Amino acid sequence: MKVLVITLDGLGDRPASELSGQTALEAAHTPNLDSIATKGINGLFTSVGPGVAAGTPVGHALLFGYRYQELPGRAVFHAVARGLSPKSSEVVSLTRFSSITKESGGIQLVQRMMQAPEHEASALADALQSFSYDGIQIELLYTGSTEGIVFLRGDVNAAITDCDPLGTDLPIIKAQPMDSTSNPKFAANTADAMNAYLRWAHTVLREHPVNTKRLARGELPMNFLLSKWAGQRSPLRSFQERYGFNAMSLTSEEVLIGVVQELGMDTWQNEDPDTETDMRNRLVKAESLFHEGYDFVHIHTKQPDAIAHMANPRKKRDVIEALDRGLELLSLRILNDQDILTVITSDHSTPSVVSGHLKPGEFHDQHSGDPVPLVMAGRNSIQDHVTSFNERSCANGALGLVKGSDFMNIVLSQTERTNTIGWRATSHDILHRPDHVVPFEL
Repeated sequence: MKVLVITLDGLGDRPASELSGQTALEAAHTPNLDSIATKGINGLFTSVGPGVAAGTPVGHALLFGYRYQELPGRAVFHAVARGLSPKSSEVVSLTRFSSITKESGGIQLVQRMMQAPEHEASALADALQSFSYDGIQIELLYTGSTEGIVFLRGDVNAAITDCDPLGTDLPIIKAQPMDSTSNPKFAANTADAMNAYLRWAHTVLREHPVNTKRLARGELPMNFLLSKWAGQRSPLRSFQERYGFNAMSLTSEEVLIGVVQELGMDTWQNEDPDTETDMRNRLVKAESLFHEGYDFVHIHTKQPDAIAHMANPRKKRDVIEALDRGLELLSLRILNDQDILTVITSDHSTPSVVSGHLKPGEFHDQHSGDPVPLVMAGRNSIQDHVTSFNERSCANGALGLVKGSDFMNIVLSQTERTNTIGWRATSHDILHRPDHVVPFEL
């Protein structure tokens, strides 16, 4: 059997008073999602575990059966997606120009995401391109849109804290070695070098002509580099080796492109600005890929997550309804193909309801640890009694609570590809029945 996995990023949510106590998904009119739930087996999915919030890269990597401990830092995935090839000996960190001010409680973030002409950001990056500290060489590669990747080379280790506070309630964080590191000396070296580089960068940026002109125009200066998600590249066994699938991911999310490329999947990155049309196009592309010989196609859309981060439950409901309309092809054609297992879920929950002082339309960075709906529909799927695809209904499904470590095992079982545990057909442990073995010779 072939597999179609659709992840609706950030789909899960919490009850909203403006939606009469329903989540955005519960309030949405979703006849196609409900039809799939009626034809399949349902449950809830949590990539890490109950209550643990995950981001897009970790949520998807765990969905695809990889362990959190074997993943590199998120900056590695961004670097790969941007066409860079970090070495395993290098630490890479994602950086972003920001605006800060110094207060009694520490250095405070004024604006995290800056907008600036490319020639201004590029000129600032050129001034910060090269730095050395205590034997560690640091290089900044500007990648556009006020962001870049910092490479640290020498006696380095990626087990350091982020400097980005991901909000304005905390000061800029000093880079520190993680307590859990297996190499505390190298991690301490890396943290010290990062702190020295960011201090030096602030001095350069504060005095740069670009910022002098920005201040004269009444604009915030780009006077600090935020650093986060440090990582070191490590080889990952390919998705095909692990599960026997020839896989393609249809995603336009940069960090997820980096994830699936590191897992050895092919990618297709076309995106239509209209949510409904985009989903319809991806389904049409998935059908053609199955005919071309792919047997595992992943479709990803960022829309529910993006709108949920703007703290507007009604708009999230509307986005979900547009996606459901785009899923009509799934209900009319793909679900009737007995050779395809269709799976719909999400990587994590992104609440559009956030306590505090947020108003609708104000950006927030938070995900939550709430589980997300999951449905699997195919010829081997038991139909349970769930008829609506949402958080509360799917909680009553026969699949129960599925963790990331369980997901691909269930997919293998549903597609008749599972390998009986303990049967050693290859020299490395696999969960799927192999396509090829080393034949015995006489």
